[in-house]
Amino acid sequence: MSESNLSTYLFSYVRKYHFIFRRRSLKAKPPPAKVGDVNDPANDRRYSDLSREQIPLSESLKDCNDRIRPLWKYKISRELRRGNNVLVVGHANSLRGLAKIIDGKLRRQ
Repeated sequence: MSESNLSTYLFSYVRKYHFIFRRRSLKAKPPPAKVGDVNDPANDRRYSDLSREQIPLSESLKDCNDRIRPLWKYKISRELRRGNNVLVVGHANSLRGLAKIIDGKLRRQ
């Protein structure tokens, strides 16, 4: 393997490892989005009613869990206790966080 190919392989391996580490870690955050960038969440009209300070540019799984916990406590669990069905639509970490909260509740019962 040439030095160039080895360098490319090692770089891609390290990037993959860091991605997996951040994905599995509770507190690790991905690199933040740049303000004004196309990936800046403030550009998304769904968050137009929030201030810049309320919109994170990067979020760990712990941050997401902390954000999801009140939704479970004050909305979802109340509706379930009333006997209502609840449809939860989310993506990746928010659903992982919600599953972790529910799993913890079930293990304590």
